[in-house]
Amino acid sequence: MSLNRSPSAALAADCFIRPQRTMANAILNLMAGIAGVLFGVVGRMLIAERGDVPLFSGCLTFVMIAMLAATAVYLAAVRENRFVDEVKRQNERLGLIDEKTDTARKTPVRLTPAERRSLLLILGSVLFIYMGYNGFHTHYTNYLVTHLKMSASWTGPYLLEVGVGMLMMIPGAFITSKLGRKKSSLVGMAACVIGYLGASTVTSAHPERLYIWFLIAAMGFPLFAINLGPMVLELGRDSDSGRYMGYYYAAVTGAQIVTPTLASLFINACGYWVIGLYGAACTAVALLCMLPVRHGDVKLSFLRAFEDSTAVDD
Repeated sequence: MSLNRSPSAALAADCFIRPQRTMANAILNLMAGIAGVLFGVVGRMLIAERGDVPLFSGCLTFVMIAMLAATAVYLAAVRENRFVDEVKRQNERLGLIDEKTDTARKTPVRLTPAERRSLLLILGSVLFIYMGYNGFHTHYTNYLVTHLKMSASWTGPYLLEVGVGMLMMIPGAFITSKLGRKKSSLVGMAACVIGYLGASTVTSAHPERLYIWFLIAAMGFPLFAINLGPMVLELGRDSDSGRYMGYYYAAVTGAQIVTPTLASLFINACGYWVIGLYGAACTAVALLCMLPVRHGDVKLSFLRAFEDSTAVDD
């Protein structure tokens, strides 16, 4: 999965100039949301028709077919070198060539101490935000069954979360164009903290209240999901996009490795209700990591040049 994921995300960076990357990432996340909905629907059908036991093998087959189909489309339709050449022409036309966008430059560009500190803080924010997200969603089915006394097939709140998250991806990119990447990420993290805290208060007497808290979290999630990757990429050269996306996904993967076991320790001590509190605590730490960040927003000169060019083309 790592061999697939980092190069795929880096390809999106290679194909778009820097001012477009938040919107490009929003569309990338929108596609992931559609996949999540399809996966949720297929999982519900498998549970309804076959019971819980064959669920894993059925879902695994679905994932295998989907990845093979995606690979076939990529091989047939994507011409990476053509897209990279187009980005180079756009940068030249807009006057956006500098030491980081000049892909022909061979001499290394080192991060300044401030940039390196911002990179580590952004990656720390990525680590903790996905520790909270994955910690909550890894144990979500058991939370439904054990704590809320609901069936594992009750996918309504999950589908609401994914659906609203999908609908907010493109608006989230427009919000970012006004607030900037850092401020948008902070707003989104704050909303997720509220959503996770609210989920920790839901009981089996009123499980429908989960819809409210999932709605709040779903509206916040896209605001940082579409920005953290581009913030990491902004610090590196365009020719190093694969390496910097590797840093990003190393933080994501690290969260996925650590958080299921760590969350389980709290579950064993307190019960499944605590996963909401766990998610909120991790997300709050991610928010604190983001506050001192001083680099990673798209340069205003880039953004203005791109907007002026778009207005002229129109």
